[in-house]
Amino acid sequence: MLPAQAASPTWHRLSLLLLPVVVTFAVPDWMYSLTHAIDAWVYHGFFRHLETYASTMFPPTYYGTRLAWIVPGYVAYHVFSPVAAALILHLTFYWAAVWSLYAIVRRIAGSYGALLSAVALGLFLPAIRAVGWDSVDGAVISYTLVTLALLLASLERNRWWLMVASGF
Repeated sequence: MLPAQAASPTWHRLSLLLLPVVVTFAVPDWMYSLTHAIDAWVYHGFFRHLETYASTMFPPTYYGTRLAWIVPGYVAYHVFSPVAAALILHLTFYWAAVWSLYAIVRRIAGSYGALLSAVALGLFLPAIRAVGWDSVDGAVISYTLVTLALLLASLERNRWWLMVASGF
């Protein structure tokens, strides 16, 4: 078995799972949108009031076309309380990015290189801010890394359905 294909050590998985705790101690407001950035607040409005924003407030703008970000936010804010929704939404996209990068690099450079890369991404302040605010930036990072991880997995395991899943 190649080092890149070896199972991830348990402490790697635990480290990546607990990484947001470290981030929260270092940057306590990382899951909050900046007050001066309108884009994040427009998306937050779509999360909370999709029908009004899509039909009345922002119908001719590009904001409403970003459904891959708006729909998960809308679902989160309508299933959970606002605080829980923000936490779940941002942690999900944070972990999706970090775990996907880990999976990508593990296939290429082994589990230790993957851990180093994933932790570097998870502690990189611009990436933390992108995933933490309500603008679409973090979703783009996460979706791109998930797509690449699924594509690599489909090629490595010769599973067509993983390639199809990467397209979604």
